[in-house]
Amino acid sequence: MKRKIFIFGVMVMILATLLMTSGCSGADGYKTFTIGEGIAKFSFDYSSRYKVKEYYAHDNITAVHIRGPFNKEANDYTLIDVIVVPTTSFYPDAESAINDLIRKRSGDSVFEFKVLEQGDLMVAGIPAKFIVYQERDLTRAIADMYADNDSKKTAYEVCREIDFVYNDLLWIISIDSDVSTAEADKANFEHVLQTFKILN
Repeated sequence: MKRKIFIFGVMVMILATLLMTSGCSGADGYKTFTIGEGIAKFSFDYSSRYKVKEYYAHDNITAVHIRGPFNKEANDYTLIDVIVVPTTSFYPDAESAINDLIRKRSGDSVFEFKVLEQGDLMVAGIPAKFIVYQERDLTRAIADMYADNDSKKTAYEVCREIDFVYNDLLWIISIDSDVSTAEADKANFEHVLQTFKILN
């Protein structure tokens, strides 16, 4: 009798494990990230193929970093970031933050910086500025310096950044993708934006 109960218990545990695993997987599924502490409280849905790498909430910053699946061709990961900081005299609004990004990247030729798109949109009902740009992935570019000439190739990434101000805070939502996955990653990023909610 005890043996039957033990076997039944093991089977229940295995079934529960399988259900939990299947509930978190699948390219068409989503998970919800919520942070309810720090200077900014918010939530959004993201692809179940992505994983939360780290998040933190302090008096002067709230941030979450989410990593996509490993890209063998690029030898890298797609990264989604949400960073919230207080506005300052240098960054009183979203336009100032975007313009400063362009100024800094354009001023250094090593980035081979190029703006692909720029404009306005709405996030959580709030007017925002966005920019899409291409630049060299410096981490991989440095690695290429030590590679054989035959295997050397220039690595580029496409970055999408959305900035807006709410409650005297500068909100920055961005994604960095290899050029080979930029279009596919765009759909995942748009889902983050569409489900983004400010909770405070």
